[in-house]
Amino acid sequence: MLDTNKLNFMKSTVVAIGIADGDSYEPVGFAGTGSFISADGYILTAWHVLDSCESNIGKYRNRKLEVVIFRIASNGSNLRFNIVPLDRKIKVKIKSAQSKYAGPFDLDIGIAKVKVRSNSLPHLRIREQKSNLYEDITICSYPNPKQSLVIFKRLDNYSGLRFSPILQFGRTTAFMPEDNHINPYGLQTDIVGTGGTSGSPIVSEDCQIVGLAQQVITAETYNKREKPSGDAKIGLIFGPTNSILLDCYTSARDLLEKGRSGSIIIKASGYTNFKISRND
Repeated sequence: MLDTNKLNFMKSTVVAIGIADGDSYEPVGFAGTGSFISADGYILTAWHVLDSCESNIGKYRNRKLEVVIFRIASNGSNLRFNIVPLDRKIKVKIKSAQSKYAGPFDLDIGIAKVKVRSNSLPHLRIREQKSNLYEDITICSYPNPKQSLVIFKRLDNYSGLRFSPILQFGRTTAFMPEDNHINPYGLQTDIVGTGGTSGSPIVSEDCQIVGLAQQVITAETYNKREKPSGDAKIGLIFGPTNSILLDCYTSARDLLEKGRSGSIIIKASGYTNFKISRND
């Protein structure tokens, strides 16, 4: 039987990530998902979610825009946005030892910090032990933000918009590069994800993060009338495992606590040997 208390708690830790007007703090758009991983305001997401926000800010040079997190509150009849700007952020990039190889190693992680008034935010913990194959998992996300989280000037309860994250259930189906490796770098799921799912936590039954929704295995499409082929941004979700996430968070937190931003490069000397180098 599903534990609704745990599921509601999980939802309370997940935020949408996007951009807002820096003066009025009106929402402009959403890019993806993130989750709190500490009581004092650290957020885990995919770096390309943050990078997408920065790229879109560059398109509006005549406006003061900021990368923010969105949390939607309701008193039963009225909806309002709780918008909090990101204070600092760290880019984490996983690189293969061989530059000609891409694919599974081409992963990115984002660690960000928001200013909070208290150190009691609901948050998810990153699991320290290795995850299990075929265990039940949940992904909590804001999928397809351009369609499901379109911002209107007037918020109401009749627009059909989704103002809270959704839950998807499935299992861990494989580890990368191979199931029996002691320290796998990647995790494969049987959950189908779309744009906006990036940065979502992959959570175990005991409410711990076992992975990060990073990319999807795209499906090939064929359309006789328009383009002959292309990639549909929908498919099975995969991403880095909790061991990678934990190392990245520890290193990124150390930098951010010193008031620094920048990047962390994870260089792989083999399929299971990773070394973190900090550009600070």
